[in-house]
Amino acid sequence: MTVISEWLSWRSDMRAITITGGTAGGFFQDFVQRRQTELTSYSIRSIRNFVCGSKFKNVQTHNENSNGSPTARTEGGFIVKRPRKRPIGGEVSELDPFLLLDHFGPVEYGPGEAVGAPDHPHRGFETVSYIVSGSMQHKDSAGNSGTLSEGWVQWMTAGSGVVHSKMPSDDIIKNGGKIEGFQLWVNLRAEEKMIPPRYQDTPPERIPVVPTADGKVTVKV
Repeated sequence: MTVISEWLSWRSDMRAITITGGTAGGFFQDFVQRRQTELTSYSIRSIRNFVCGSKFKNVQTHNENSNGSPTARTEGGFIVKRPRKRPIGGEVSELDPFLLLDHFGPVEYGPGEAVGAPDHPHRGFETVSYIVSGSMQHKDSAGNSGTLSEGWVQWMTAGSGVVHSKMPSDDIIKNGGKIEGFQLWVNLRAEEKMIPPRYQDTPPERIPVVPTADGKVTVKV
């Protein structure tokens, strides 16, 4: 079944998920053992079950926000908005390789209030994160770490599997500040699902910017 077919059959009862507890490590190991055979494509249901599997405790649902988009709360309490009634790009015949699009923030935190997404597993796909405002720190089970600030892009390839966290920077946790960004989930081809995990962090000065003819809009490419 194609990803879009799975989306259409599932979206009628799709709900935002809250994860308020659980151990990522044990869940990740169990997941890998059950997925020794590579899949040609992860369905939306597979991705949801991977991130929000039964090994996590106290899974709850949330209502949609005022514009009809559901909100999902990560295990750290960080809220993201995720399209529900329309797949990415509107009414398209195929969704693969684009799986999910999350918009986090904008949220203005006071000192000591900022929350993020602590350790959680990914496997078999990639995430592309863009920071609109604020700064986030990332760490993973392979020992990688870094800070993404306004205008930065991170392309993370989960591949064979990685447990990582994405949290507000120490400065925002201590002093407060605004955080906003986007994260796109991109499927990997079957032959690439078990490649080693890797990161590519790109600062804003390395991202080409193209203005429109009237100069009123710029596009980052």
